Amino acid sequence: MTYFSSLEEAYGYAVGCAPLNTSSTARLLIGPYAVFQKENELSDLHLVSATKLAEMIRAREVSVEQIAQSTLSRIDEINPKLNALIYVDRQQILHDAKELDAAVQRGGPLGLIHGVPYTIKDNTSMKGLPFTSGFKPNHGNIGAYDAEVYKRLQAAGGLFIGKTNLPEFGYYGGCEGHEYGAAHNPFKQGYSTGGSSGGAAASVAAGITPLAEGNDGAGSVRIPSSLCGTVGLKPTAGVVPETLFPNRYHSFLFHGPITRTVADSALMMDVWSGPSDADPKTIEKPVPSFVEAIKGNIKGLRLAWTDDLGTGVHVDPEVLAICRDVLGDLSKLGVIVTEAAPKWDGDISKAMWNGLWIPAFAEVYDLHDWAALDGEVDDYLIEIMRAAETTTAVDVARGSIVRGRMWDIFTAFMKDYDVLASPTLTSATFPHGEFAPKWLHGKSVREQILDWLLTYPYNMLSNPALTIPAGFTSDSRPVGIQFAARPRQDALLLRLARNLEEVRPWANAYRTI
Repeated sequence: MTYFSSLEEAYGYAVGCAPLNTSSTARLLIGPYAVFQKENELSDLHLVSATKLAEMIRAREVSVEQIAQSTLSRIDEINPKLNALIYVDRQQILHDAKELDAAVQRGGPLGLIHGVPYTIKDNTSMKGLPFTSGFKPNHGNIGAYDAEVYKRLQAAGGLFIGKTNLPEFGYYGGCEGHEYGAAHNPFKQGYSTGGSSGGAAASVAAGITPLAEGNDGAGSVRIPSSLCGTVGLKPTAGVVPETLFPNRYHSFLFHGPITRTVADSALMMDVWSGPSDADPKTIEKPVPSFVEAIKGNIKGLRLAWTDDLGTGVHVDPEVLAICRDVLGDLSKLGVIVTEAAPKWDGDISKAMWNGLWIPAFAEVYDLHDWAALDGEVDDYLIEIMRAAETTTAVDVARGSIVRGRMWDIFTAFMKDYDVLASPTLTSATFPHGEFAPKWLHGKSVREQILDWLLTYPYNMLSNPALTIPAGFTSDSRPVGIQFAARPRQDALLLRLARNLEEVRPWANAYRTI
């Protein structure tokens, strides 16, 4: 048996010494660490799930510093192609990794994600770090406070890696902006990641980190997760503390996890959920443990399937066929599948726009002279700000009334079903430079932003909604399928997704990136 005085010495021996048999398991004792190495294990460390990494760290099978080095190597390799991360402090990462390793050596209790890498989106504040919201006039802006979601990730022992790309103020479902430039889809260079949490989803799919914080006002966790082939959850309102806008009472804005596995999403929910003084809307954790609640089968679950979520919008036939293919596996798992959709009363896209979207962006209206920002920000964002000048209180009230009727219709509909399923989006990813799918070109800004999404109705309803990979188009573009449930049934959605993950595994797709 060979002993080493440092990780560096052992690592050098492991990768450089010919007599070491890497085709079979070899145990290297490194001071307090026992590192288990198999063929390609170190090179594949970036694809290990958060759940597994946390277990390996607790068992001292790998050090946090080793994980940090692997993460930085992956950033060097892939981020120049993706432009997913827009801020990384290498020295701080390595310093934090050593501190986290020291905690392991001390032998005390460790947090749920001790040593596990994660990222934060650039519109989520971290004190002393860049906080531009992807908005060029905010260049050089620094966060004044730590968002609650960040504090909870840190308290659970997470290893912060960097901040992720987004479009300016996260105003649409893409990730191209004047401040940071476009993020690239990890499965198809030159194509959209979706947004607004585009950098987050791209970095997770590409194996930079297993965990990413996203946030979602009309689908901004689920849109990029669908286009990049990741798992994305928008929780029930109040389950995860939210502090994105000055108004603390928004019920359509959410922080949500973006991961490669369902278990990792459950793990993040265990870290995040629960009341906070930072958000007056927060509620008690719906289940004692999301990780435990996702176990078990889904036999007898009642699921309604709808092609378009009752919106009447066009859905790409290939996307629809890929999602419908999932229904057969659901039936094999014992799920009772019925084709049915809510019949909304009124124009829900217009209600979302006038009742929620325009009023929310009006909160930043006074921060800038928008007329003077031509060329520095997207024309469509300026158009939204102009709409804020002309949208009346009557328009907002009419949108709110439609939203109220949506709730009544949804709750009545869901008395007969446990889950409502649909495609997540009406399109797979499309090339950079295109604001929306081609069939919406030339339409109004509202239609181009909202009418290819089947995500925003659940922001209006404030209930949980989850997207998971359903498959790939003929030219290798990911497609997501979306599941929604009644409020506080987040764990049910994760359990459904975990069962599908077992029979339709998608993990190998990430190895192609």
